[in-house]
Parts: sequence; C-alpha cells; structure tokens
Amino acid sequence: MNSVTWLLVGAGDIARKRVAAALAETPCSSIAAVCEPDPTRLAELAGRFGIRERYRDLATALRETSATSVYLATPVAMHVTQAIDALLAGKHVLVEKPLGRTEAECLPLLDLARTSGLKAACAYFRRYWPRYEQTRQILASGELGSPTLIRMHYASWYDPQPQAWRVRRKESGGGTLSDMGSHMFDVLIGLLGVPASVFAKSGTRTHAYDAEDSAAVLGEMPDGTPLVASFQWNSRSWVHEFEVVGTEGRLRWSPFDQGPLLKTIGRDTVAIEAADPSNAHQPLIAAFVKAVIADEDLPVPLSESAKTSRVIDALYRSAQNGKEVRL
Repeated sequence: MNSVTWLLVGAGDIARKRVAAALAETPCSSIAAVCEPDPTRLAELAGRFGIRERYRDLATALRETSATSVYLATPVAMHVTQAIDALLAGKHVLVEKPLGRTEAECLPLLDLARTSGLKAACAYFRRYWPRYEQTRQILASGELGSPTLIRMHYASWYDPQPQAWRVRRKESGGGTLSDMGSHMFDVLIGLLGVPASVFAKSGTRTHAYDAEDSAAVLGEMPDGTPLVASFQWNSRSWVHEFEVVGTEGRLRWSPFDQGPLLKTIGRDTVAIEAADPSNAHQPLIAAFVKAVIADEDLPVPLSESAKTSRVIDALYRSAQNGKEVRL
C-alpha cells in the first residue's frame, strides 16, 4: 500500500475545523468519502474538499466505500460500536477522543483491534507534538529532581447555541472532564503514568446544560506525588496549563496553545521554543498513515487511550459518590 484513503464519518465542528484538512493535506493521504446524516453539512464538507463518495449512514458507507481507513468524528457514545464496525469491515480506524465513556466499554474494541491485523488508534493528538516530546526528554533527564507536585488547569467559555451533543451527557459521557480533561489526563498518563487515586467534585455552576461545566480534582501518582487539577467551561480567561514541580525546579507549558516551555531550575527560568504544527491533528495523521503504509506499530497503542477512559470514569464515580477512587 502506497497511500491511505479515508472515509470521514461526521461533519461536525472538529471535522470542519481541522480533521478534514489534515486528512486531505498530509502526504500519501486523501479523503475518498464522507458520511454525515445532516444533508447540509454533508454537501458543504464534500463540496469543499471535492469528495465524490457521499453517504448518510455508516452501514452503507462501510459496505460501499473505496476507502481503506475510517476517521470517526462522532459523539462519544458511538465511538466503540462504530470502530468495531469499521474493523469488521476490514478498515483501519482512527477514533476521536475520548475512546469510550469507560474502560470497560473500550475492552471489546481493544480485543478486536489486537487480533484484526488492522491499525486502530485514538486521536489524542497532543502526544505527537514537539512540545510533548521535549517535555518527556526534560522529565527523563532528571534535572527537575524528584517530582513534588503535578498541576493541570484548563479554562474556557463553552456555551453552544443551540446546545451541541458535547453538553448532553448521554451522548458525550460528560462535560469538561470528559471533553478537555481527557486530553490533559492523556498527556499526564503518557509522561508520568496513571494516577493511583483520584477525588473529584464537579457541577454545572454557570450554564444551563446537562453536563458539568466545572470540575476540581485531587489525586496521587503511584510514587506519592500529589496531583491538583481543574477544568472549566465557565471562564472566559482561556487558560491551559500543565506543570511539573520537582525538588530542583519546575516545568510549565500549555498543551493547547502555542508558546515556549518554561523551565525553571532554582530561580533561573529559560524559555524553550517549540515548533507547533499549523494543524493540530496533522502530526497524528502523518504517524497513522506511516504506520499503515509501512505496516508498523503505532507510536501510541490503543490501550493507552483506554487508560484515559479508566481515569475519567473514576473521576465521575468519585464526583457522584463523594469518595476517593483507587485506580
């Protein structure tokens, strides 16, 4: 196989903003088909990228498309079932995040992906950014000393009108914890592992929708390092921060915005520039295409994404029960 052709499923916000362009513009990658139940969105996206194969339902698309791979940009509640259908149809599959609402929900997909001979991954694209690799190298060097605190903070204003599926818990699995918190916890898991325990408080304080618009988290890593995190859809301050504090220094960066990594050793701070991609999804798409063409392992196994679903599920259980959850 010399190239990858895609069936893009879903023509919503993320597909229109970044995914379609990344699929179309990455070398050895092109969009063969699009599937979207809304006829207006279907026509707009297909027309914009000159896509001839157009479908309104996934079963027909999987049966008839010439595409070799599927990108699922659909509500979270559909992810696992649709990904299984794609693999059973003989297609490689890349799923938007989070992979599923719970780790248990993800397990049948993991089992099938393991034995299918096909590539399957989840679109936690920040692990493919240069700044993520720079952070990993700094942490591995030991120059920050022993970790003493991990802090994550996300804040933005999200009040879609009319209300989008992201704020309907049945379809999304949750609100800001599931949507943006999953990105931050995926970064944490990749760099430092799965927390040993978490305690969460969440609620809808500002907006009139079903899912939570704010959450606060306390946790502990396996080595005992404290974890503090907060996620908000009810602040126009627009803050995205990931910080590791150690006995010798600290490292701060934004997994969502451009800008340097700030490394402090003692009282001296240096800014480390990072070459951010112009399209946030492009490095992920390029890595997936390379793995398919070369028939090699994916840089981030699907099982890693299921770990994030395990953590997010634990956070919701903690918020509901008011108790710490051990992982």
